[in-house]
Amino acid sequence: MQNENKRMYFWSAWVICGLGALYYSYEYLLRITPSVMELPLREHFNLSATGFGLLSAVYYYAYVPLQVPVGVLLDRYGPRILLTMACFVCVLGTFIFASTQVFWIAASGRFLVGFGSAFAFVGVLKLATIWLPEDKLAMVSGLAAALGTVGAMLGDNLLGILVDNIGWSKTVNLTAYFGIGLVVVLWVGIRDKKSRKQHNGTIGNFRTSMIDLGIIMRNKQMWINGMYGCLVYLPTTVFAELWGISYLKQAHGLSQEGAGFANSILFLGFTIGAPLLP
Repeated sequence: MQNENKRMYFWSAWVICGLGALYYSYEYLLRITPSVMELPLREHFNLSATGFGLLSAVYYYAYVPLQVPVGVLLDRYGPRILLTMACFVCVLGTFIFASTQVFWIAASGRFLVGFGSAFAFVGVLKLATIWLPEDKLAMVSGLAAALGTVGAMLGDNLLGILVDNIGWSKTVNLTAYFGIGLVVVLWVGIRDKKSRKQHNGTIGNFRTSMIDLGIIMRNKQMWINGMYGCLVYLPTTVFAELWGISYLKQAHGLSQEGAGFANSILFLGFTIGAPLLP
């Protein structure tokens, strides 16, 4: 009986962490959406290349600054409610983005998508610290990164085909409809581990968490690690997630499908390498 309970706990833990990773994959698909539909978006909003870059970059204006407070919030309130609400915010932003002809409203929608997406990867790590042994954290982070890039690969290939057949607005709405189902799945499937004792760094006091954050911020090694990760990941963010498809079409004369496939190969490298690296 005890062994069976351990097996049940083991599988439940991996399913819960897997749901968090599924949300990360979904937000990654939303993240790269503009790159797949650059020309339709520029025509719809009458944008220059600079304007299109701004529309795409608004996502990161929310995503990047929130990475630090997101960790504090997840420690304080737990991943279930925050990941569910974050997914809902992504869905709301996606619907807004697809339903307007006004640039600043569309940019506001993308800002909301970036806001909700900020919780995804950190949320997976938080779930792993709650439900799995500490020695599994690196493997979970690698698997989550791999699943996230699967979302990017689907976006580069599947969304490009949908845009050609039904238009960019209906394609974006389809991603939002999928997100509605994911909101329900996250709320039903994710569980915050209940215990009187505080486990795995979960902090009940906001002041304590801010003190701990200050200690981390003063650690030089943390800044070195952060800069290294930033510089390694930056080419992917700048090229593959935004301009890769456009570049391949214009510089190498590839079709939409060919450019999407070629660009997705970069994400395939992440998909294979991320689980192996830990």
